[in-house]
Amino acid sequence: MVNKQGVLEGIISVDDLIELLAEEMNDLVELIGRERKKEQRKCV
Repeated sequence: MVNKQGVLEGIISVDDLIELLAEEMNDLVELIGRERKKEQRKCV
């Protein structure tokens, strides 16, 4: 990553991106699970 002046600020590796995506996907799965439980309670 570079800043506005073009100076190197850091390096992002594919491993970093995969880890971030995995965390986000896990959060999404948990959210979907909670919403399904809410919907099931409404239907009972």
